[in-house]
Amino acid sequence: MALRRPKQAKSFGPTKAKEQLILQDLTKATARKFEAALQLIITRVRYTGSPYHRSPGSKAGTTVKRAGLTSKCPPTWTNAAATEALRLAIREVRVSCFWEGAGFPRYVWHLEGDVLYEARLTNRDNGEYHGYPLEDKWQWPKNFR
Repeated sequence: MALRRPKQAKSFGPTKAKEQLILQDLTKATARKFEAALQLIITRVRYTGSPYHRSPGSKAGTTVKRAGLTSKCPPTWTNAAATEALRLAIREVRVSCFWEGAGFPRYVWHLEGDVLYEARLTNRDNGEYHGYPLEDKWQWPKNFR
């Protein structure tokens, strides 16, 4: 008996979650909806951090060692400073096309100098993120602007 490939459910959102949302590529009505959604979440998002990405002596909290390589955030960053960077990136629409839970983008990117930080949604209902620097440009979203 030959096996059949199961029918795929229609996917919501793009197939690549790490694509940046480009408002100019959307219709005006759709772009306005995304702009309104971004304005709604901007005060609700917050950076909670991950102990795996903290440098020793970090002002954001304790650190935990992991058995693999993890990129480390600057030890001078605080949760408040990271939350402000997160909100700035949302204001600049540096968010992924794929949104989850209560209407939050899965990824948000903040560019500081030549380092791109990626924030990943960790609590899809409350809008909590943790972040880390992307150490190589090949890790950046292909359409990042």
